[in-house]
Amino acid sequence: MVYDPLEEARVHYHIVETPSMCQAATPILEKLSEDFPKISVFVHDSFPQALQNPLIVNIKGTIQYIIDYKETLSKVSQLNPLFIIVSNTPMTRSQTYARMQLNMPFRKLAQWVFCYAEFIAFITGLGYRLIYIENHKQDHSQIGMPKGVDTQVVSLVFARK
Repeated sequence: MVYDPLEEARVHYHIVETPSMCQAATPILEKLSEDFPKISVFVHDSFPQALQNPLIVNIKGTIQYIIDYKETLSKVSQLNPLFIIVSNTPMTRSQTYARMQLNMPFRKLAQWVFCYAEFIAFITGLGYRLIYIENHKQDHSQIGMPKGVDTQVVSLVFARK
């Protein structure tokens, strides 16, 4: 018999969502835990104060919609994960600015476009170092952007120092 470390592994996912999304997800996640007992998924309608030994915090395509994104990133760092992934996020080499997302005609959303250097410096100041950056070569420009500002979709991986 060959030892498989994944046989012993337990995976815990913690998702922070709106209260209505948490309510909708709960019955689905209960069924998932019955079918896959080694996977635990928890939904929270507010940021958890602490998690036991988090390995990775993945912020995928959401941080740009949070008004006080620096407070959220600080809360993430207080969980003390080994890695923080910030993926699919609009960034620019110019100054951080806010804009209106225009690709959904039925809804208007305010959105940050982060300055690469400023964003990286902030997370570095929280005790992490940048270990990977991927520019997805996807132009994220929109009508009404400041002139001469290029915006790209970027993913960043930070490791605890």
